[in-house]
Parts: sequence; C-alpha cells; structure tokens
Amino acid sequence: MFSCLAHLRQDSITVREQQIIAAGQTIGALGNSGFSPGPHLHLHFMDSVDLLTASPLPITLHADGRSYAPQAGDMIAK
Repeated sequence: MFSCLAHLRQDSITVREQQIIAAGQTIGALGNSGFSPGPHLHLHFMDSVDLLTASPLPITLHADGRSYAPQAGDMIAK
C-alpha cells in the first residue's frame, strides 16, 4: 500500500520517506500547488508507487468520532 499527499505547502514537510509517524503528528502544512482552487489536501492510497499506473485502494477514515469511506472524487470538508 502506498499513499500520496498532494498540495502540501512547499518546504513544509517535516517527515522523511519510510519514517513511522504517530496519529496526530504534523507531517506538513496545507498548500495551494498546481491548479487547485485553494489550500487543501489530496489524500490518495494506491497499490504501487507509480501515480500514473497505480490502482486506487479503498480506505476508511476515522476523524472527529465519524467514519468516512470516500469514493473517487469525493471531498470531505471539516
């Protein structure tokens, strides 16, 4: 399983590849890179490291006492 977090603010990433992180640990700051309409986080889980050929994997997120099972294109706003 591989993950991709996109649109983080440039030079804000505080972790390194293969590092084990804890729940709630800051990994970077929201940014507005590419052609995005505003600061946000694009979170994607996939079956290989290559973004262009990987297949997406289903996930369930647990936050604020709720569970989310987003589908392709879904947006979750807090």
